[in-house]
Amino acid sequence: MGVKERRERNKENLRQEILDAAREMFATEGYQSVSMRKIADKIEYSPTTIYLYFKDKNELLNQVCDETFAELGGRINAIMLKEANPMVSLREGMREYINFG
Repeated sequence: MGVKERRERNKENLRQEILDAAREMFATEGYQSVSMRKIADKIEYSPTTIYLYFKDKNELLNQVCDETFAELGGRINAIMLKEANPMVSLREGMREYINFG
């Protein structure tokens, strides 16, 4: 693996680390109580680093929501593809929705 690929992988890993920390903190502390500085402290980087990836806290929240809804959608879609019976598919999809939360 070349230097360029490694840098890109490290960049994506840090972006994901920021998203994971933000998701956890938004869920446990509430959006209003979380600052970019708190997120930076949790991942042991400076707030400036976070701003290299996300314009502001609102953009960070939107990315967390997009990622979360995509994951939920993927899980429900997998159930729909696996189950031929629409009623069973609906029931299993709703169960997955409830368990996801």
